[in-house]
Amino acid sequence: MDEWMTNLDDSLVSMPLNQLAIPGSHDSGGFDLTKDYLPSAPTAIHYFKFIPGVKSIIANIIISLATTQVLTIGQQLNAGIRHLDFRVASKSNNFYFAHTVYGTKVSHALDEIKDFLDKHPKEVIILYIQQYHQFDSDKHKKFIALLKSKIGNKLLDEMDVEDVTLKYLWTHKKQIICIYRNRAGSGDKQLWTYDTSIQDPWPNNSDPDKALSLLTKYMSHASDVQDKFSVCQAVVTPDTKSVLSHLFSDISLRQLTIKHFNPVFMPWLADSYKQWDFRPNIVIKDFVEKDGYVQKVLALNKHRKNR
Repeated sequence: MDEWMTNLDDSLVSMPLNQLAIPGSHDSGGFDLTKDYLPSAPTAIHYFKFIPGVKSIIANIIISLATTQVLTIGQQLNAGIRHLDFRVASKSNNFYFAHTVYGTKVSHALDEIKDFLDKHPKEVIILYIQQYHQFDSDKHKKFIALLKSKIGNKLLDEMDVEDVTLKYLWTHKKQIICIYRNRAGSGDKQLWTYDTSIQDPWPNNSDPDKALSLLTKYMSHASDVQDKFSVCQAVVTPDTKSVLSHLFSDISLRQLTIKHFNPVFMPWLADSYKQWDFRPNIVIKDFVEKDGYVQKVLALNKHRKNR
């Protein structure tokens, strides 16, 4: 899986990247989370810190629901993931992954990305940086400088999405499309503009069947957009009601995903090629190592070639 792009059929290498089926991870940095809450975390969570005996219980629940991956960024790339979804926060002059709580340092992940791409010169990553916590204009400048220092020579300048193919990227020796969802990236040709480059509707539902129904509705129109990357967010999102109803049970996002969502999503994904008006481009998911997810996404490319 570490060189699936390298080994693609010639017809797919020349196909626009937004027409390929690409496996991605949702909230890619949501592993190895700490019990250190973000200032932007819901106010009620911060109150629990001061209640003896409750703080530890709530912290464990939050981590079980905020954890979206078990693989590191390097491990995800080796497993075949080619779309990374970054949410970051600044703290004490460093940048960390963030999902209600702080995770690991982003700089470590950028080093892993560089190392992987150096070893696999024909593999390409779409790096979508979409949330910034505790950022001001100065923090954005420092974060962009960090990106450039680590992976700047691999960034493709912004261009029309429908003209981006693996063949083009290989010819120009570029390996990363970096989409920066903030105006701070405006004017920097290496940071792609969110509005004109990607669409990523969010089902935002804790019920697997309802989430899949919403996803089907969103994705049925995805093929109408030829000039952007299209993200299929195959995720369930616990809401306050579902959290409270399981407050003293063994609830976790991993359990919701593997036991309840995957059994309905995986068959849906495998059959999606039969609907010719629905061709998933980027698919993102929690716990990408489970249930043959990467292989099932990549299998869709066989049908692209034969169309």
